[in-house]
Amino acid sequence: MTAIITYQDYLKADNVTIWLQSALVEYTNSKEYKKALMEAEYMAGRDTEIINTVKTLYDMTGKPMTDFTAANNRISSNILHRLISQRCTYSLGNGVSFAGSKQQRGEDGKVHTVDAVKDTLGNRFDNSVYRAAYWACGNGESYTYIHKGHYEDKWEYDVFKKTEFLPLYDEYTGKLRGGIRFWSLDMKDSKRPITAILYTEAGYQRYQTPVNEYGYAALQPMGEIIPYTERVQVSEADGVEVIGRGENSTFPIVPLYPNESHTAALDNLKAKIDALDMALSGFANDMEDVAQIYWLVNGGLGASDDELTAMRDKAKLLHILNIDGDHSSITPYTQEPPYNAREVFIQRMIDRIYQDYGCVNVSQLSAQQRTATEIEAAFEPMNEEADAFEYQLIEYIQQILSVIGVDDAPQFQRSQLHNQKEIVEMLVSLADILDVETIINHLPFISVDERQEILDRLDAQSIADKRNLDKVKKAMEEETDENAV
Repeated sequence: MTAIITYQDYLKADNVTIWLQSALVEYTNSKEYKKALMEAEYMAGRDTEIINTVKTLYDMTGKPMTDFTAANNRISSNILHRLISQRCTYSLGNGVSFAGSKQQRGEDGKVHTVDAVKDTLGNRFDNSVYRAAYWACGNGESYTYIHKGHYEDKWEYDVFKKTEFLPLYDEYTGKLRGGIRFWSLDMKDSKRPITAILYTEAGYQRYQTPVNEYGYAALQPMGEIIPYTERVQVSEADGVEVIGRGENSTFPIVPLYPNESHTAALDNLKAKIDALDMALSGFANDMEDVAQIYWLVNGGLGASDDELTAMRDKAKLLHILNIDGDHSSITPYTQEPPYNAREVFIQRMIDRIYQDYGCVNVSQLSAQQRTATEIEAAFEPMNEEADAFEYQLIEYIQQILSVIGVDDAPQFQRSQLHNQKEIVEMLVSLADILDVETIINHLPFISVDERQEILDRLDAQSIADKRNLDKVKKAMEEETDENAV
């Protein structure tokens, strides 16, 4: 977190419009903003270091010039996206649940997980938390605006990336007290309208560039400050009509950080990813530049370049040539670019990147059969990183609950690989000392909702079997009484 512009700067502004214009210009020209743009490129699988690489030559005077004859393949890996996705999916792939959730049978006869807090938060909550976590890992922080829908009484969540939101932190407390969200269809050339929204503790105010005017300096306010709890209704007669306004007790924009140091994933991985992409690109360039098959012509000094080219093309097409064996000869040679060392380097770099970020390279686990103990050991570094990440998620979600007015504790079900066969065999071996419910709860391929349904069916079957047994006993007793008579 780098406070380029603070909330106190906003409070000191004599003219908020002029201050907002200059603040956006300063922010979008800052190193922090440009770094966020670069991180977004890497997350999209575009290594800017490799993409902007140009091979050069130097003339007799030492002046550099572009080497148009050399291969210039620029290969970018998508490893950063995979790492961040794995970290987010590991903790959030099964959604967020809360301590107050319980199992309940619905009208369809099936057992469902009933979570009153999740019902209050709405259907978009899990998706919004995942998106906020993804960009927090990528940029070092992300922001979520919590608000009620204008036309429906439901909670909605807008996730702001660092490339579209200028945070305004308090200089004394370090808390987020405001911010400016800005966007345009063309931010590079400034040929499209720009929209900005200033969020403060009192409400939000919309700014927009007039028609045929572009750039941040042209932004103008589009109305007054609107409270966050404004409610409207729509009718054919009156159109959109405000029916209620209020004030929030808590600022409704909540930041999320990926770790205690608020660092982005690329801060520690950029040099390694660049080296990996450079090795991949260099190997492709060598494959293109190196002539894997060539011929040495003995006695062909008198041939012109065109004649030699025609001879090479004929050899490639017909695979046979007629020559005067007494005075000349053609000797073919083959060569391959070195690849063993590159393969080792590439694999080591991939392993190192996964290791440094605390993720698991699944291809290493699937290469051969792994025991449950080996899988757990491989996931231990990821569990440690997930613990630290989930502490940040818990604080972030509890701030969202505070805005909404709910008190509960979030829970996470991690998406971990299992050796299902070994786990099942272990549970079967313990069947004599474990009850049925414990065994079912520990089976990795049965979901939470399915567990209760299976237990209910087993209970019903057990009751039916008991009734059948009672009937058999009763019939045997009656038959015994008859025989005695």
